[in-house]
Amino acid sequence: MRRLGSGQILVERQRLTMSRNSRTTRP
Repeated sequence: MRRLGSGQILVERQRLTMSRNSRTTRP
C-alpha cells in the first residue's frame, strides 16, 4: 500500500460519493 497523498484519495472518494448522491437525489 503506497501512502501517496492520503488526503487526495479521500477528496476523490468524497467527490465520487457526492456525484453519486447528486444523481440519486434526483427524482
